Amino acid sequence: MAGGGPSGCATGTPSTGGIVSGTCQGWPKPSWQSVLGNPNDGVRDTPDVSLFAADGLWSHFYPWCRKTWPPFRAGI
Repeated sequence: MAGGGPSGCATGTPSTGGIVSGTCQGWPKPSWQSVLGNPNDGVRDTPDVSLFAADGLWSHFYPWCRKTWPPFRAGI
């Protein structure tokens, strides 16, 4: 099964299973999903994955890259 596509029903019941249809209303599309390449259908697309959704220190996450590899050469 292919991943992605509109989210499930936020309210109502779909007339066709697995499809936002009938009285089913999808979750509204957030602003970060309204970019070039995403369909302008008004419903949230899944999977909705974000690197910065991590609950790290102070509820945020920063990627940290090092050029030196392997780590023992950097004195770590």
